[in-house]
Amino acid sequence: MTAVETGIDWDRVRKDLDREEWQWNEWNDQFERSIFIGSVFSLMPSGKYYMPWACSNLAPCPQCKGRAKVETINKRFLKKWKKAAIRTRNLASKFNLAGNLAKLEKHGWFRYYRNARTLLNRYEKTCLHCNGIGSREAYLDELYSDKLNAEADKSKLYVTSGEGDPCDIFVGECRDKCDDDDLITEE
Repeated sequence: MTAVETGIDWDRVRKDLDREEWQWNEWNDQFERSIFIGSVFSLMPSGKYYMPWACSNLAPCPQCKGRAKVETINKRFLKKWKKAAIRTRNLASKFNLAGNLAKLEKHGWFRYYRNARTLLNRYEKTCLHCNGIGSREAYLDELYSDKLNAEADKSKLYVTSGEGDPCDIFVGECRDKCDDDDLITEE
């Protein structure tokens, strides 16, 4: 597991939040306040903003070359067992036995399939460098985001993105009622 540090001074964030006024949020019927802590480009380890289905700006993991699996055995051996698994799946669907485990176990080719799956699971391991994501950058960003949210939870705060710009990262807090001295006066 890779250790990731957020570098956020939560005491400073608390002081800055305490200076902000509570604002009424009609969407969730609560008072809230938030402060800007930075953008994705300056906070995240990769410095990139990306979506899971559009990852062309991410470099593939150097260990697994973006495949998310690491093969720990001879490629010919692995190819043979992958073909065996496909062949037996096709047989099960041909005889309408897919999902009927009691009838499948009567066939020798299903035992062959089970052995093939066992061997494949044993020799295809999830890449530990990218944790099966296929990109080291995306994995580090995920770790950073999890760590940021965990640190915010400890301070009873939440992390959110900007409404106008999703690349902006805010830390905020909310509550149901506002004290009399915190009331917002409208002019």
